[in-house]
Order: sequence, then structure tokens, then C-alpha cells
Amino acid sequence: MRTKLTDAALTAALILTLLVIALSASAINTTVAQAYTLGAADSSTQAAPLAAQLGARTYRIVMDPSVPLDVYAPRVEAYRAAGMLPQIVVGGTGTTVRGKTTTEKWRIVNYAIHALQRWPDTYSVSVINEPDMAGVSVCQYAKTFRTAYKMLKAAGAKKVLFGEWSPGNPLRWSDRSARCTNGGGVVADGWAWHGYDANASWIGVKDTKQIRTFLRAMRPLMHTRKGSPLPMYCTEYGALTRALRNHVGVVAAALSDDAGAYAWANALRQVRRYGIRQIVAWGVMEAPSGSKWDSSLVDSAGRPRQAFNVIASQR
Repeated sequence: MRTKLTDAALTAALILTLLVIALSASAINTTVAQAYTLGAADSSTQAAPLAAQLGARTYRIVMDPSVPLDVYAPRVEAYRAAGMLPQIVVGGTGTTVRGKTTTEKWRIVNYAIHALQRWPDTYSVSVINEPDMAGVSVCQYAKTFRTAYKMLKAAGAKKVLFGEWSPGNPLRWSDRSARCTNGGGVVADGWAWHGYDANASWIGVKDTKQIRTFLRAMRPLMHTRKGSPLPMYCTEYGALTRALRNHVGVVAAALSDDAGAYAWANALRQVRRYGIRQIVAWGVMEAPSGSKWDSSLVDSAGRPRQAFNVIASQR
């Protein structure tokens, strides 16, 4: 016997259905938002609580292998205490040891292993930051990476990332690196690049599609140990908050708060859309006066910029 529902029961059933739909949509959005790992990079320990508020889960730090690990320890520990795993890059651009000679190669690899042993919970390890700008040849980088990968994995590294390319021409450098390994190809856990353009905004949908197409084409030459295409990691990103200058003058203008927020919102859309595993905010607190680069998310007065709120709202 079918029971006839009253108007009140029908209304209640409709509300319940709508509630279930709303909760399901919320769960989907939460899953999408958490599909990537947010990282932060900053040179000060004071930025650690702000990075935690942002929702960062990793702290990316570029280490100079000529500097004792103890010098970096306070920063690493401050961010670990705030809930972020270390993300270590050794040598290359921004350091004095750039991986050009055999001596430097072993210095970089050994230093990376010691850093990993000190912080075994490290999220990822990379060797030679922006090798395309660090004075190292393509094949020198490829050989250094192959050595580092084998030794770091044997030492327990969860992820060893290939590349850490500057925005200049990551596809050409990857292609040439993979082709100068005597047929052995490149085995890695991920492909890392720095997703700025000249104005520190997202490299764009077209370029991102080209990267995905490129990685599929490179599968025989560059892949994970299981033979899968390398997942992508955007290990530096930011919107310029201070004009970038060189000896000629302004290379790239600073973005307004509105433009910076828009750039970050667009970047996060592309990260989700293309399944990029990570995006790292380069600069949390405003860089000191005189610094060439600033893509900070909090100004010198401690006020979060609009981009900070955009990022935090999606975690």
C-alpha cells in the first residue's frame, strides 16, 4: 500500500534532497581544492605562522652547499613547527655552488643527502636550482641529476624532482637533458618548473597544454620508475609587488593588489584544471628594501594582500 505524502512531508523531503546535493557539491569542491599541495618560500622565520594561515603544507628552501646545514636549521625547524614539511633544493641559481664541475656535482649530491638525513620527513629534494640559468651545461645537469636521483632514493627520499627550470624555456632544456643520457633517459618523481612569465603572472593555458603534450611525447625519455609520465610541480610562483629592474631599467612592472589577486586566482584555476601537484608561493613577507625581487603576500606593515586572501580561501 502506497502512503500519500503530505505537503509538509514533501517539503521536508525536498529540503533534505537539496541539503544532500549541497553537501555533495561542497565535498567535491573541497576535494578539488585539496588535490594540490600548497607550498611557501620565505627567507625569514617570522613568516612561518603566516604561511600556516595561508594553508601551506611545505616550506621550500634553496640551500648553498658551501654553507653549513646548521645555518638553515632555524628556518627549517620554524616551518616544521608550523606544520610544513621541508622542500629542499641544493645548489644552482641563488647559491655559490652551481654544479658545473665534477667536484661541485659531488658536493651538491652529498649535501642533499646530508640534508635529507637530517630532515627525513622532507617533501621533495631537487639538485641545481634553475640549471638553465646556473652556468651548467645540459648534459652536466642531466648527469648530476641521474647520480642524485639514485643516491637520494637509496637514502629514502620520497620525491626527487627533475628540472626546477626557470620560466625561460623549460621544454627545450628538458628535451635536451633527456637526450644526453646515453639512451638511459631520465627517471624522476616529478617535473618542476617556475611558472612566472616576465610579469610574474601565470604562464597561460596554451603553454600549460604544451607542457602536458610535451610530457606525453617525452614519456619514453622521461618518466617515473613505473613508466608513467612525470607529474608537474610548480615550485615557484608569485605576482610581482615591486618592479623588477636590471642595469637597463624596469624589466617588469609591479602588479596592483587587484591584478596580483587575479593572477593568483587564475594560477590556482589552472593548477586544478591540469592536475598540477603543487604550487609554491615565492615570498610571504615583503622583501627588504633594496631587494631586486618581491612577490610577497603580506606587506611591510603586516597587512595581507588580496592575493593572500584568495589563496587562503581555497584551502
